[in-house]
Amino acid sequence: NYGLISVEPWESSKTIVESINEEMMIRSSVGQRCLRYYYYFTVYDKLDWGQHISVLIKFDNGTNNEIEIDRLSAVDMIENRWHSRNITFNSTFANYTLIFRFEVTNVNRPDDPASNKTIYFALDNI
Repeated sequence: NYGLISVEPWESSKTIVESINEEMMIRSSVGQRCLRYYYYFTVYDKLDWGQHISVLIKFDNGTNNEIEIDRLSAVDMIENRWHSRNITFNSTFANYTLIFRFEVTNVNRPDDPASNKTIYFALDNI
């Protein structure tokens, strides 16, 4: 799967939600799981504008509890290129929802012309 999303200067975050069910898995999805993906986000002039990618899971067990299993920031973007990520987490239920949340926390973006740029986030081979 490939995804590209933009966070405009007047926006602070966007969220993508994808349900994962047992039919999508090669083997039983209960127990230790590995999530592999590639990520990219725009870094202008090596400045940290508070770019973050959070990866969460929400088990389909009737509660709304979300567990953060990974978090990336501008510090993780050494250079403008694709980076790979491997995360291990425990799944106690066969069905769950995978959530990717994209954030830009620099509050001066809309007002400062130098920071008034669109930030692009991309994911691939999830």
